[in-house]
Amino acid sequence: MIAGFPTRFDLVSIVRFIDLIFIDIKAIFFMKNILILSTFLFIATTYSEKAQAQNVAKSLCEYVSADDKSRLRSYLKSHKLKIRNVFDGVQCNGQNLVAFASTNNAIKTGTLMLGKLPKATVEDLLATITSPELTAAAKQRING
Repeated sequence: MIAGFPTRFDLVSIVRFIDLIFIDIKAIFFMKNILILSTFLFIATTYSEKAQAQNVAKSLCEYVSADDKSRLRSYLKSHKLKIRNVFDGVQCNGQNLVAFASTNNAIKTGTLMLGKLPKATVEDLLATITSPELTAAAKQRING
């Protein structure tokens, strides 16, 4: 045996120790990659939801302003949305959708929305409606 030279047993122990370190390093890189990937996916989905919500609001406002009932209806259907679910979250020029329709004299889209909203919501909206046609439609919806 040469002084300072490891024996076979010592070499085996060293190799096992290096293997364990290598396995730990691989596990750390794997966990790091998973953490980075999950963070990226979370940010991507959060951003896309916000962007999509802004696009939905913009499209709804455009269709109401143009009084395009068929495009409004097909847009809602293609995105699997309901007026009663998105109504509270969408504002056009600082107004709710029905008040915006009333301001733009969009009778067709305003009547469509009044027919899809709950009666209690329509009662609350009655004060914001300036158009006589939409006021009549809202009163008819409330009274049945």
